[in-house]
Amino acid sequence: MKHILIFTLFLLTFSLFSQEPPFSVLKITGAATKKYNKVALFKDGSDRKGKSISKLMGASGYYSMTIDLKKDMIKKGHTYSIDLRFWMDDNDNDIRDKEEYSSSCSFIIWNPALNKVYIQPYGKKRIEIKSANFEYDLEK
Repeated sequence: MKHILIFTLFLLTFSLFSQEPPFSVLKITGAATKKYNKVALFKDGSDRKGKSISKLMGASGYYSMTIDLKKDMIKKGHTYSIDLRFWMDDNDNDIRDKEEYSSSCSFIIWNPALNKVYIQPYGKKRIEIKSANFEYDLEK
């Protein structure tokens, strides 16, 4: 009986953490203030070189960012996450230099146990992302 219980717990745990995300690709669009001109995904808040860099366009600061939830996310404990960060790339080198102004982190998080995706702006309320297309305006 003890072995059956352990095996059942193993299967339950395995099934929770081997799930597919609710959508494979997440497209985030929105706008940011004029104090930023780029947005990128970073593995860690201290990283200087991001991936999937997007320029903010026009007077509205419009941007579009695509995230592959399985390929781009980093496993941290029982969740997966990536850091979405805006910055003013003064020298246009696609590197977030220490002297360049940057936003606080906005973490994109996938929790396989709940099979939900969230955005967690630093110091603010977590927001559930319910579809593959999500609008996120920074400091608007």
